[in-house]
Amino acid sequence: MVRQTLEQMKAKLDEGGGLVLAPGGGREFKGTKFKRLKDGKVETVTLASGINYSDLAKEVSGKIVRGFQSGIGWILDNTQAVVLPVWIEADGIRTKITIGEQTRPPERSLPQRDG
Repeated sequence: MVRQTLEQMKAKLDEGGGLVLAPGGGREFKGTKFKRLKDGKVETVTLASGINYSDLAKEVSGKIVRGFQSGIGWILDNTQAVVLPVWIEADGIRTKITIGEQTRPPERSLPQRDG
């Protein structure tokens, strides 16, 4: 079922359509591995004993996201879709939405097969 869904998503992108995805793979606080922006650098962090999601998020003022699920990587590897990063921060009744610069994943050269 997952493969079929990914292929339908790819077909939509190949036709010039668009998708809106939340690739974090679920509610952030339920994860164990995260990417966060600290001191201008992206770092990968894994929860350790005695440290929880809230602690990690406070250290970087909420600039943290759960690791992407593998299906999103497949979409990026198999299409030339434009990616528009969007960051949403909620604080009580206030919500701040930051829209980044659109980009494309870097093209990778795949190994050539003989025959």
